[in-house]
Amino acid sequence: MTFEIPTNNFGDQVIWNNWFIKANKGIILYKNCLACNVMYVRDFYSEEGRPLRYNEFITKYNVGNFPFTKLNGIHHSIPALWRPSLHSLSLPRQPTNQHIALARFTAIEKVCRYAYNIFNSQKIETPRGCIKWDNVFKDLNMDWNEIFLTCKQIKEVKIRSFQYRFLQRIIGTNSFLCKIKVIDNAACTFCNEAEETIDHLFWSCSKVSHIWHSVEQNVFQSRVHINYENVCFGYSSLGLSKWYNFVVFHVKYYIYYSRVQKVIPDYDVLKHKIIFNLNVQKYLLKKNKNYRELEKLEEFQIFL
Repeated sequence: MTFEIPTNNFGDQVIWNNWFIKANKGIILYKNCLACNVMYVRDFYSEEGRPLRYNEFITKYNVGNFPFTKLNGIHHSIPALWRPSLHSLSLPRQPTNQHIALARFTAIEKVCRYAYNIFNSQKIETPRGCIKWDNVFKDLNMDWNEIFLTCKQIKEVKIRSFQYRFLQRIIGTNSFLCKIKVIDNAACTFCNEAEETIDHLFWSCSKVSHIWHSVEQNVFQSRVHINYENVCFGYSSLGLSKWYNFVVFHVKYYIYYSRVQKVIPDYDVLKHKIIFNLNVQKYLLKKNKNYRELEKLEEFQIFL
C-alpha cells in the first residue's frame, strides 16, 4: 500500500502497513487490532494526546490476547517528529481511501491474487518500447498480447528475460551508451561501419546478417523464411513455432553475448550451442514425461 508523505495530519495516518511506521525494520499489521477497528495513529492516543496505557487500550477496544510488548513497540515505532502534534485528537469523521483499501485487502484470504486481478483490470498505457516498435513496423498491426505471450514459451530465465528487455528496447547498444555519455564512439562493435542501434546490431550488420542466413539455410533448411519481424517477435502461426522461436531467441542472445565479449559471431559456435540447448530441452521433456512436446521437438530436430 502506498501512502502520501504526511504533512500535519499525523493522527489520521493509517498505522498498518505504513512505510513510515516500522518495528524491527518491518511494517506492522496486527489483524486482531484491525478486527477491533483500530486503524489510525490517533487510536493509540487519548484525546489529550497522551499514549494510551495498556489497560486503557485493552478496555477501550476490547482487544484480547494482545501483548504489552506489541503495544509498547507501536508507541516507539511512531516517528518522533509526529508526536508533538498528536494532541486534541478526535475520531475521524469518515473512512479514508486508505482505510477502505486496507479493510478490503485484509478481509480476503488470497491477497496477492486479488491485487493481481485489480492490476489486470486497470487500463494500462502502451509501454514506450511497444510504441517505438509500432513506429518501426508501421505497416503491421501488432498484437502485443500475443507477442508477450510468445516469451512465456521460453523456459530458460536468461533467454526469456533478454527477450523482455529486447521488446522494451532497453538493450545497451553503443548508440544508447554514447547518448548517455558512457562511451564516446557509437560505431558497431562488429563491423565498425555504422551506428550500433538495436536494428543494426541484430539485423542489418554485415557480420550478423550472414548468421541469420546460415540459420535459415542450415537449421531451418529454408522451410521457414527469416525476416526482421520474426527476429524481433518470433513466430506465432507455425505448428512448430515454439521451437522456431527457441532458436531465434537463442541466436539473438548469442549475438548480444558476442557483442558484450567483443567477439565476432561465429555460426559454427552458434550451431553447437543450439544443438546443446535443444538436447537439454529433450532431456527435460523426457524426464517430465511430456511426450507430446517431445514428439514436436524431435520433428523439429530432423532439420538439424
